[in-house]
Amino acid sequence: MAGDYERGDGKNECTVAAIAPGAGTAVAKGSGVTLKLFGNKDGKAPKACR
Repeated sequence: MAGDYERGDGKNECTVAAIAPGAGTAVAKGSGVTLKLFGNKDGKAPKACR
């Protein structure tokens, strides 16, 4: 699983912005999944995300 951050607006930090492959998609065992979270206004990881 990999993570990435999308530019946030200060109110949506640490919430899910996107999932790849999309929800409900079948993937092969061992395939990667990427979660994109809303970050801070610069698109960086906020200190509050865990």
